[in-house]
Amino acid sequence: LKFAMKLDKNYAPAYEFYGSLLLEENDVEGAIKYLARSIELDPWLVQSYSMIGEAYYNIGDYEKAIEYWEKEIKLSPTNTFTYFMLADAYSKMGKIDKAIEVLERFRETSENSIIALYELAELYRRIGNEEKGKEYESLIMEIDPRSDPNGIEIWAKVHLKKGNYDKVIQVIENVIKSSPEARHLNLVLAVAYAKTNQYEKARKIIEDLKEDDFWYLYGKREFFDELLTQPEKELCGIK
Repeated sequence: LKFAMKLDKNYAPAYEFYGSLLLEENDVEGAIKYLARSIELDPWLVQSYSMIGEAYYNIGDYEKAIEYWEKEIKLSPTNTFTYFMLADAYSKMGKIDKAIEVLERFRETSENSIIALYELAELYRRIGNEEKGKEYESLIMEIDPRSDPNGIEIWAKVHLKKGNYDKVIQVIENVIKSSPEARHLNLVLAVAYAKTNQYEKARKIIEDLKEDDFWYLYGKREFFDELLTQPEKELCGIK
């Protein structure tokens, strides 16, 4: 690769690719150097802006990360993940109003994004606007979760908090039947089963996960802690 760059010092994709390799190796300074050179040569290399933003984010320089991510979405407004990273960077800087603004921008093209609505609800609560937080949660509850597969777990979580256990069971059971790759949603079912006193079904799910995917189950402790009481967890076999 370096040989290729020696042959043509103006070949931007080579700098971009080498910068991406350095970023994977956690050589942040080197990655930024090569990626910055790539966009000097070709300002339309959208992925380079994204990776420079990631590099700065990883070292806690959120202001620089924001600078490059804003440039990225100006060139490519459909890069969904970048909006969430931008909002997170603004949030880490304490600029909650800017984080909200970014997610509202995203909703102009993805109005029914469950994840965006949930993040907005949380951000408004952080600034003490509980009414606005509830408003966004209400919007989540009106969405057909099948229209946003990435947000189904969040949709279910909001409904579980509101006590809509039967609705969650009905929707999630159907999703799992039609999409075997959605097995991770069994955890949501376990909570809904527990809340409707179907502890045998809940225990079966937990036992299966202990055997097949213990670390995924372990990583979801916060989910259970938030939605189940200690006695309910014990009846489900969660320790």
